Amino acid sequence: MITKTAMRFTQKDKKIFFTTFTALELDRFCTAATLNEDDLDNVNRYQREIMGAKVNNIAEWWDNEENYLPNPIIIYFPDSTQVEVNFAEGQDMGNIRFEPEEDMAQVLDGQHRANGCLQSVSFRQEPLPVMIVIGGETGDFSPREVGRMFITMNSKSDKIGQLLEMHLLARNEIPPWDRANQLGYRLMRRLHEEETNNPLFDEIQIIDGRHGYHFKAKKLALTFNELGQYPPEQGGIAGRNTDQSFRLITGYLTAICNIWDEAWASDSSALYSEDIMEQVLKLFRHFYLIARENMTPGRNTPTAEQWRIAINGTDPENPLSDYISFFDPVYTTYGNARRQHEIKSLIQQLRPNHGPTELGVLEDYENVETYLSQRPPDEFEISLQDNSEDNLGIREFE
Repeated sequence: MITKTAMRFTQKDKKIFFTTFTALELDRFCTAATLNEDDLDNVNRYQREIMGAKVNNIAEWWDNEENYLPNPIIIYFPDSTQVEVNFAEGQDMGNIRFEPEEDMAQVLDGQHRANGCLQSVSFRQEPLPVMIVIGGETGDFSPREVGRMFITMNSKSDKIGQLLEMHLLARNEIPPWDRANQLGYRLMRRLHEEETNNPLFDEIQIIDGRHGYHFKAKKLALTFNELGQYPPEQGGIAGRNTDQSFRLITGYLTAICNIWDEAWASDSSALYSEDIMEQVLKLFRHFYLIARENMTPGRNTPTAEQWRIAINGTDPENPLSDYISFFDPVYTTYGNARRQHEIKSLIQQLRPNHGPTELGVLEDYENVETYLSQRPPDEFEISLQDNSEDNLGIREFE
């Protein structure tokens, strides 16, 4: 027999009960019966298939002693005769008692939480908040009302936006926006807020649902986190504080925008493309290493002239900018495709060091755009996986 102290409240003439169970206790008498093609009319089947990966993620998350679950699981007893409700007249506190039987109650909401906590090694016996609704002849909820409740709970709720989630995680230093990854987030915030000498000021979408911005905050922060994986001697910003990183990135972007001024002239210009800007930022490491060669010892950031020479080369007759036109469709055509690495690699080969541009890299082609457009793409491979993340093999393409 299970006896639980419970709180009772009435909502629109329906009685609902609040108590706690451990995941082990819920497993003794609860089920999350899946609706399938053979039981479409079964009023006690509501759920989709359990997603194993989601359960595993919750189990791992729940094993962390810093994580908590205050949001309740909702269960439904279809047969009120199986549950004894004991509340004194006029009292909201009492108890419920029942003899646990397999599958006697349905999980309406929280099946993945319940299963994930059950798989937890360390905390499967922690109390979980549980709301109880009771049906049957003497219960308050009919199968139709419970079905409507389930549909409303599972189809009307919206996941919080990606940007809101990022801000809340970063604010509380929760993975993946904790520790070293705070640098990318803080740098993105600074670029959003600081107007002086900052090409990205007022160009970053910082809140979900805001339109008219060219760059997304999360994508920028992730790109900066990649730069934060490398120390300065490898062209990265690891170990730099937000102020130093801000000066490095804005100095670099200012030089890019001055060299390719037409590509930054208006909202329709090429450098306002998020995909192109991502590649420009990924080239930061390469150009920073070149610029560092002429930096005064002890200086953290290159001068504007050092950035210009590092990017455009030392030969005024053959600057790098003469061989790259970001307006060319080739850059947006391959914006999210496998040839973006070719663009970055080609630019790195054209500017291999602090000297002049290495034009031989282009072979007989006039510029980067004709080189990329006329050369046949390389072969590539795609690794395929099913929904369970099982490998289905590798496919080769030309």
